[in-house]
Amino acid sequence: MNIMWRKTCLLATLPLVLSFFVCLPRELHVIWPDIEQGACTLIVGPNGTGVLIDAGTLYSDAPDVPLVEWLQTFARSHKSFHLRYIIATHYHTDHICWIDDVIRAGLLDRAGVVYDRGSNYSERSITFLAYKTAVRSYRKTISLGQTIGLDGASLQCLVAAGAVYGDGAIS
Repeated sequence: MNIMWRKTCLLATLPLVLSFFVCLPRELHVIWPDIEQGACTLIVGPNGTGVLIDAGTLYSDAPDVPLVEWLQTFARSHKSFHLRYIIATHYHTDHICWIDDVIRAGLLDRAGVVYDRGSNYSERSITFLAYKTAVRSYRKTISLGQTIGLDGASLQCLVAAGAVYGDGAIS
């Protein structure tokens, strides 16, 4: 076999091999930051679009690494990451405590959206008032069955304000 033919064969095969690796789907990441007491989940779609579901704790100084610092470190190490959505499942402190800090730190995209159940919360806690003020320009009520696209993956709201997608209700 002559060397020139090998080079030509290699050069002809290289674009096929490269396009195969470039076209491989990226991964969906589901991460639970260690915030000690409280709820927090980060979902990052294949293109880097992030959804933060809840960001709370009962003790705002309890975690070893505060959520904002953790998200900033995550963003630096995952260059395609951008936080596009925040979802507050409900208004208890252990779910919304740090959402205002995340927004103040500039981690939510300018065109970002904060979804919640809508309506006002009867309790006038300091945490809820800080949340309500911080999300004012981003806030939208999520709809039952609504889908949030992550370009290669999607999330669907199956329960909203006590209604269950398809049929039923929960208290």
